[in-house]
Amino acid sequence: MTPSPMGHLLGREKLLVKLEDAVLRGDQVLLLGPLGIGKTSVLLDIARRMAARNVPCGLSSDTRSLGDVTAALSSAFSGSRPLPRTQRHLRSQLRLAIEARLGVLLLDHVTTATAPMKGFLRSLRGKRLGVVLAADIENRRDHAAVREMHLTHVEIVVPPLARRLMTALLRDLLAGSAIPSALIDDDRQRLLQFSRGSPGRLVMFADLLADARFWRAGLVAMGSLNEAASELVLQRYLARDASL
Repeated sequence: MTPSPMGHLLGREKLLVKLEDAVLRGDQVLLLGPLGIGKTSVLLDIARRMAARNVPCGLSSDTRSLGDVTAALSSAFSGSRPLPRTQRHLRSQLRLAIEARLGVLLLDHVTTATAPMKGFLRSLRGKRLGVVLAADIENRRDHAAVREMHLTHVEIVVPPLARRLMTALLRDLLAGSAIPSALIDDDRQRLLQFSRGSPGRLVMFADLLADARFWRAGLVAMGSLNEAASELVLQRYLARDASL
């Protein structure tokens, strides 16, 4: 779900400040929320903030193994130095770099945590490294599964966007969209209702509205549109779940 050019960080100012403070303290934090709520956009903004502060920051866009963690840290700390021949030596080198300088590690789409990955992350606690681990949770089962990984006890849940912000985001999305007909107010309100405060889901609706299949006599075929969006979300959820 691609964030909109304007609205991907609407209403996230307090969350961003809270996360920035946490990583600069060297905390390890779980960032939780459903697909499309904006976790990736938040991580990307934290990365931009760290770049502005000249703080080394590594980002893994799809985190499944210790190799993903090592690669993200290596991109932040290795610089132009030659890489060690083995992963074990590389991780030793990275630990030394982390002890010498404050850094940040951002791990997106954490779907599982192997024993080596958890052990390495535990070895970095108390050092000069802030870590954010973003995980998708659609229901209580997902939340329980994330907690069972025992990555950290510090959790921050990304909340749904307020209605007024979702309304502004929808207006922005439609301004640059070639939809077959203008939306009537009832259709706008139902789009906001079905989006449930998720900017990613609203972006998906806006993309689908460009397809004439979801229009009937100038009105949105809301049932078909919502079904198509739900199917896309389910496909992405199952693809993620299959990796567990």
